[in-house]
Amino acid sequence: MAGEYAVNIADLYVIQAQLSANGIALPKPIERGFELLEVIRAHQATPTGDLLSMTDEQARGRVDVLALRSHQGAHSSIGLKTGVELFHEQLLSEIREAMLPELDSIVEQLQPTFAELSKPLEVAARDFGFTWQTTSDQVIDMANEKASAAWRATGAAIGALSRIVKLRKAISTAFHVSPTLQEINDPFSLIMGGSGAHVDYSVCFAAGDNWSTTGNYYLHERIDGALNWLALAAGGLRLNTPAEVRAKLVKRRREGIPAIAVPSAEATWAG
Repeated sequence: MAGEYAVNIADLYVIQAQLSANGIALPKPIERGFELLEVIRAHQATPTGDLLSMTDEQARGRVDVLALRSHQGAHSSIGLKTGVELFHEQLLSEIREAMLPELDSIVEQLQPTFAELSKPLEVAARDFGFTWQTTSDQVIDMANEKASAAWRATGAAIGALSRIVKLRKAISTAFHVSPTLQEINDPFSLIMGGSGAHVDYSVCFAAGDNWSTTGNYYLHERIDGALNWLALAAGGLRLNTPAEVRAKLVKRRREGIPAIAVPSAEATWAG
């Protein structure tokens, strides 16, 4: 996919915020990209003032600059606007290319934290069989303090994971890396939500084959909604890099393994 895509500047700002939320320093390609964007924005502005203090040579130079900036070219392109726009587009493309080798490493930095924070969900799902359809009354009826503690820990675990989950999704969105709609390439995978087609991100957080491309691991099976974390946890949780996700998608396609169905979950908690 090299050279095919450029990042969106709005997505880069999302990445910046999510990296900061996870305590990860802004990578050099993005940091330098932001600096260059400020440079070309400033360069596009027409210089003014200080004319009387100029030498003859400086005055002639200012005339050349003003003429270039006000030049009316083809397609109604005025002055430096076209150059700035082309530089902007090429810069965003180069930022993506420079970041591609770093994305797996960013995710790997967060894998130990994700594993630790997700343990309560695996305990709740595997040891006690909790699902999103489990109610507090059912847990109380178990008369098991460990079960009650596990139930209480699920909400806190999802909240703690949210910053990592947001960054992992943002990485795929901004840099167009696995999983993507183009990779899924399945008409049944393009579940339509309020804002159009959505990617099923369950593969990003599944330890094994406990993921789908059709929303099976989302509440109400709606990809535009929240992940069904307890359904995912029953099969094991793991934060997967873009390369690992790509391998999972390729493996399933080659083997023709159907999406794994899980019961729909009627719940009020969201991940």
